[in-house]
Amino acid sequence: MTRSIAAPSRPLGRALALCVLLFAGRGARAADDIVTFAVPAMSSTLPSDINAAGDVAGTVADAQINLHGFVRKADGTTAVFDVPGAALTNAAGINRKGQVSGAYFSAIYHGYLRQADGGIATYDVPGAVNGTIGGKINAKGAVVGTWLDENKAYRGFLRTAKGKIVMFDAPDAGFGEAQGTRPTNINVHGEVVGNYVDADGAVHGFLRDAAGNIAAFDVGGAGSGPQQGTMPLGIRDDGIVAGSFVDEDGMSHGFVRAADGAIATVDVPGHGNQGTTALVQDDRGRVLGRWVDALDIIHGFVLQLSGKIHKFDVPGADGSFRGATTACAHTGICVGEYTDATGMHGFIRKR
Repeated sequence: MTRSIAAPSRPLGRALALCVLLFAGRGARAADDIVTFAVPAMSSTLPSDINAAGDVAGTVADAQINLHGFVRKADGTTAVFDVPGAALTNAAGINRKGQVSGAYFSAIYHGYLRQADGGIATYDVPGAVNGTIGGKINAKGAVVGTWLDENKAYRGFLRTAKGKIVMFDAPDAGFGEAQGTRPTNINVHGEVVGNYVDADGAVHGFLRDAAGNIAAFDVGGAGSGPQQGTMPLGIRDDGIVAGSFVDEDGMSHGFVRAADGAIATVDVPGHGNQGTTALVQDDRGRVLGRWVDALDIIHGFVLQLSGKIHKFDVPGADGSFRGATTACAHTGICVGEYTDATGMHGFIRKR
């Protein structure tokens, strides 16, 4: 039995055609090339990003639950690091140069950029009295993130590769506590995606071009109530965006948006209320992401070119995190986290 996803009013184009048909049954199972890893002497390993070469950045917790950043190179060598003077260090993004972006806490959050050789530069957005949170980084070393103003509203920023900070807000963003503009990713051209929360608490997607122009968008079927709406997570260098949206019933669905604005939605059969999240459409045209079942267990998925969905878990995983994919590169390599009887660990899925 197949399920047809209604096509948009204009053609989807080749980039999204694979999303038009989703099969209710599980696709033919291909072998999953999964490598698991744990950072030595740490109680939990929480990967947050992976580059096309397979280098991973993320956060680890030690036995006292203190948080530190880590980098795991494609050859398996791992380095744990802290921003000097930090109470905790989080790593959010890694680019092809091995530069890592993130945030550290010392009274409030501050941003940092770590070079491949281990050198760290810290920064704050002017006026960020309640914190600066560095996020993803592109191939040129530009970082996007959020800063919090005196009202604890989220505001967007872009830090260029030369260190210049540009602040921006989506035009219809609210300015109350927990409202505002939240960039989530940036591509090599400096195009930024993210979401903003309006004055009524609804969430909308936005795309900011390299010239600073911001265009809002909503996925058809997205709800308009508090905490409902459109939440982009990633953008490729060719402008294809992936993410999730929450409908008026509180159900989450995945979506992929082509550079021309055409949108297709993705739902993994058997999902629960937390639904499906698309993270990337890879160079082969597949959509990769995670989904949550009715028991609130998180798994990974690949929407194949055939339209069939391949679900996967890490072998031996147990508990709520079985294949919780957190990030994927355009090449199709993904990173995530899973739990077993000994704690939380990282995994890399290579195909």
